[in-house]
Amino acid sequence: MTDRELLELIAAQVGTLTKDVSEIKEEFKDVNERLDRIENKLDDLESANAANHVATKTRLNKISSDLDFLTHKEFQTEKEIYDIKQRLIKQRRNTR
Repeated sequence: MTDRELLELIAAQVGTLTKDVSEIKEEFKDVNERLDRIENKLDDLESANAANHVATKTRLNKISSDLDFLTHKEFQTEKEIYDIKQRLIKQRRNTR
């Protein structure tokens, strides 16, 4: 193979590599644009989720408070039932 043929072969290979690098750069650019869009969507989703977390926490706090109240009222009711039973027992004893 002559020097000229070798140079032409090298030039053809360089041309092919240059074309391939350009194509890779374009694909990389496209991938970066898609990643940016995905990142923006994730940011939007994160802000929406943050609002949902706050609302959920608020509702859970209210439910917890309501359960505490109901537990307290149940205890009071049982105490009142106990007191009524005790009075009934005393009344029975006194009526005998």
